[in-house]
Amino acid sequence: MSKNEEKKKKSKLLPVIVVLLLIIAVLMIVASLGFGGGLGSGNGDGNNNSSSGVSENQSSESTENSNSETVTETVPEETTESINYIDVTVSGDVYLVNGNEKTLDAFITLAKESENTVVRITDENAVADAVDGLVSELENNNIQYIEPTE
Repeated sequence: MSKNEEKKKKSKLLPVIVVLLLIIAVLMIVASLGFGGGLGSGNGDGNNNSSSGVSENQSSESTENSNSETVTETVPEETTESINYIDVTVSGDVYLVNGNEKTLDAFITLAKESENTVVRITDENAVADAVDGLVSELENNNIQYIEPTE
């Protein structure tokens, strides 16, 4: 092979290498910006702000590995207990449970006595303050509930 042929091969190889290096650099920049490749930063705060009073029971377990990084795993609690539903109908400013009129305090006492209780609220032309008062009392007493859909 002559020196001219060697120069031609080297001169053709250099632009190819430069183009490949540019492509690799662009891919690394795109990956670091979070546009794919699984290299995102994962900066979520982990809060689940549900508008309903019903939340799924969860427990978190934290362990440390040899690199001193904290690994957190969220696992739903397994429960063998069944959920007891109490249906309350709010009509006007009256609370009806199984067709019987109850005061708000009497209903909250009933709901607190039952274990694994979820209150299902039905709105039948209720006064807004009646539903709001019920929801407020349920939240203050840590009783789970399902709000009426509109």
